[in-house]
Amino acid sequence: MVLRVQQGDKLSDILMVVTASEIARTPLFISIDAENENLNALKMLFADKIKTQSEEVFVQEMDKYERVRTCSEKLSVKIYQKAAELGKYIATQTPLAEGRLELLHYVKEQSVTFEYHRYGSINEVPEI
Repeated sequence: MVLRVQQGDKLSDILMVVTASEIARTPLFISIDAENENLNALKMLFADKIKTQSEEVFVQEMDKYERVRTCSEKLSVKIYQKAAELGKYIATQTPLAEGRLELLHYVKEQSVTFEYHRYGSINEVPEI
């Protein structure tokens, strides 16, 4: 998963996203432009997760990530077009302080089912 930090994103929102990804144990990279005002603060906290990229480089490398998270809907058309081309969902909602709702962005929903007949499993053959 990658978090694309845009100009104007609040540091508190970025920290909520990083904290939520750590709680959910979802690997997260932070893609940020070199001129962003939050770069120095984020480098001090998460130097190993930072990727300093221009928007063009980020768009080219979007296929390397399974999911994309941002802190706002204010993205360029290029990012939306590339996501549509790759069939990727971009989570653009402002991060929520309510953990149960925010953590849904960081986990995959999976279901496991077992088929049983009313008299037992269909696949089981009784021994004679």
